[in-house]
Amino acid sequence: MQFPFAVRSFFGAALVAAAALAVRKQRALITGAAAVVIVLVFAAVILLFPTLGDEVSLKSLSLEAAGALRPGEKIGFYLKKEFAPVFYSEGRVLCEHRRGTTFYALHQNMVADALASEPSLILITDSRWLEGLETDARFTTEFIASRDEAVALRVSLK
Repeated sequence: MQFPFAVRSFFGAALVAAAALAVRKQRALITGAAAVVIVLVFAAVILLFPTLGDEVSLKSLSLEAAGALRPGEKIGFYLKKEFAPVFYSEGRVLCEHRRGTTFYALHQNMVADALASEPSLILITDSRWLEGLETDARFTTEFIASRDEAVALRVSLK
């Protein structure tokens, strides 16, 4: 684990700075203080980057959605543009050939149109848009996973 190394490095650099201060070596003190700052930056990056990466990219939600895909099923987007599923679903994202982009529905009619040629889709959306999909009489929905406000939902026509 990287954390104990970071802690040892921090205390080592801090001891060098303290020793330099005690013997009045200004250059060593500055070097030690700079080392403490560098170690703190590296420790913050090591500890925070995995958390920030998941929050920013929704990697865990994308992996859960990809793992829930049925044979031939694809992922689409409903009022939420998120690119992590493109990378984590091994290319199983619905594409709109007319526009040359991933499927991004701006309203429920677009979802219904896409489902006319797909048996079902896993849609990545925001929780505030769930009610519209779940109450639409044309759709059957199944909760797959959520991460903060983002939700993966399997949608098919009734």
